[in-house]
Amino acid sequence: KRMASKGVDRKTEVTGKTAESLRATNSALQDLSKLAAAYIKSSQKLSEDGRKLADAMQKLGTMTQATDLTDGWNKMAEIHRSIEAKRDNLCRIMQDELVSGCTRNAKVEQTEISNFESEYQKARAASRSTISKLEANSKKAAKKGGEALKQSIAELNAKVKEAEQAKADKLRQILLIERKRYCTLLQQFNSVMSSELEMFQEGQKIQAEQSYFSSLASSTSTLSADMESLIASQAQERTLIQIQSGDQGGYGGYDDGGYGGYDNSSYGGGGYDNSSYGSGYDSYSGGSSYGGGYGGGLGTCTALYNFAGEQPTDLPFFAGDVLTITKEDDGSGWLTGELNGRNGIFPASYVQRN
Repeated sequence: KRMASKGVDRKTEVTGKTAESLRATNSALQDLSKLAAAYIKSSQKLSEDGRKLADAMQKLGTMTQATDLTDGWNKMAEIHRSIEAKRDNLCRIMQDELVSGCTRNAKVEQTEISNFESEYQKARAASRSTISKLEANSKKAAKKGGEALKQSIAELNAKVKEAEQAKADKLRQILLIERKRYCTLLQQFNSVMSSELEMFQEGQKIQAEQSYFSSLASSTSTLSADMESLIASQAQERTLIQIQSGDQGGYGGYDDGGYGGYDNSSYGGGGYDNSSYGSGYDSYSGGSSYGGGYGGGLGTCTALYNFAGEQPTDLPFFAGDVLTITKEDDGSGWLTGELNGRNGIFPASYVQRN
């Protein structure tokens, strides 16, 4: 309105408004960058908690005897880990595009706009000065008339056309600077949205596996095939010679009265009592006691999956690592072993014996 009241033409008015708008958006870009940084921070915390949740899922799956349930928990944990990996990638792209990118682009644009305004004001002042002089010359030439007046008017009109073309060129320049800013910002957001779409597509894997998880979750009265096979297995028949010789066939005094020291009072407190496994157990492995027979290890096993471990007593490893077993599974589903000089426990279902 101020420009219009002073008789400023439309090209000059739009040029000024565009330059002013570009300066004003610098603060808006700074606000956007700060909000993106806050979003990244909260997403990184969410991703960290999501990976811990996946680890807890996988660990829970190792505590069941049902291999089909273990496989189900492992699959769900892997899907959640892949989602969090995509979330990490989203944070990296957002950091590069919206935080670092906006700050970097704003500095370049600020210099570009400042240079434009400085050059524009100089060129405009010079043009106005030249036109004023030509107008004054035309007034003097009017007194003389004839060819002098025609020449003066022609020079004035040529300069006015030149000034109009210069205003049009400058308007185009500032509008392209503005367009470049918003197109670049739009492209940065498009990169972020593409990464978000990848994360959502990763989450759709859960939907694709929904029937599998629903079927597994509803199998409360159906045991896994390996457990059904164990239940259906028959004990080895004993011969008369074994009975007469007192040989219990490797059962170590098997009877219905107990599992060799395993009772409610000792579970979790006193543990398993090797002395009550029966009379035949003391002669296991050529006369040495069962507890002392472990000695230098119980063989090796190869890791089938990665195990990160959460507790100080856990033994982490990667798929393909070869571990030395130092203590057998006590019924909890966990083995004790050694890898690269470190000792700890790990889920038996994560390894295959060699």
